[in-house]
Amino acid sequence: MVYDLNEPDVFLVREKHAFEKSSSFVNAVENLINSNDLLKQDFAEMNVVIAVDRYTFVPNGLFSTNLANDYFKFNHGDLADGEGVFFTLFDEADLYVVFSYDKLFVDLIENMLPNAQIVPDVSWRLSKVYDKGKKTVNGVYAEISDNILNVIVFKSAKFMMANTYKFVSIVDAEYLLLKAYNVFEFDNETVPLFINSSVELPHVKHFVKNITVENENN
Repeated sequence: MVYDLNEPDVFLVREKHAFEKSSSFVNAVENLINSNDLLKQDFAEMNVVIAVDRYTFVPNGLFSTNLANDYFKFNHGDLADGEGVFFTLFDEADLYVVFSYDKLFVDLIENMLPNAQIVPDVSWRLSKVYDKGKKTVNGVYAEISDNILNVIVFKSAKFMMANTYKFVSIVDAEYLLLKAYNVFEFDNETVPLFINSSVELPHVKHFVKNITVENENN
């Protein structure tokens, strides 16, 4: 996706490219970059957004680069084979997002696209709702695709939580989503739910009265 920095909601180019099924993940990415002229152009900013499901937040004032592994392992335990720990600053909330990802992939992107910043998708999702969350004061933001549920919560105009869940059944997804109302003691009659979903959640509307369904393609 290519957009004007002054109008981030207006896309100048928006393309999808399939990976080669016969290639490994890293090889497929390398082949895609080499064959795509668009990625060879100069941009004011370039972000490579990657989907991560294990991450944690550390306030900027408490963060130390030397302790990044410790922050991650405290919440998630040991790394899987081939994983590395990485981090990025989410400026708006003055928080570091510490996350794990395939180290070969990150090394590849850093070598092939040296001007690109690797951004975990939780930072990208948070940036999309951050201003709205502060203005709404209390609110729950959910995004569902396939078997992944992402939830972001604002309370008293402050970012409180972001979490990623894998689920098997729709009922499980609904339970995990509604749990935010219980944990943060939200009034389900007034606190809004903003949801972007490719699947139906038939029971949520019986518990939350203020629901806004957003365009899943945004």
